Amino acid sequence: MVKVLISLPEEALKDIDQAAQSAGMNRSNFIREAALKVVAQTPVRPIDRPEIRKNYQAICRFRGVWKAKPPTQMEINKWKERNHPR
Repeated sequence: MVKVLISLPEEALKDIDQAAQSAGMNRSNFIREAALKVVAQTPVRPIDRPEIRKNYQAICRFRGVWKAKPPTQMEINKWKERNHPR
C-alpha cells in the first residue's frame, strides 16, 4: 500500500476525525473507505474505455473522408481494407 499526503481545511479534518471515531475506524481507514465508495459510485463513460475511444476516433477520421454524403457499404469495405489490412 502507498501513502499519500493531502491538504484539508482544519475544520474538515475535525469532522472527519469525529465521523471516523463514531464509525470505530482510524482516520486513514475512514478516508480510504470514503474515497473507494465515491470511486465505486462514479459511472464509467464508455468513451473512457480505450477500445471504445479507439473505435470512436477511427469513426471520426472515417467521417472526415466523406463529408458530402454517407458512404456506401462498398466504400466502407474499401476504407477498412486500406486502413486495417488483415
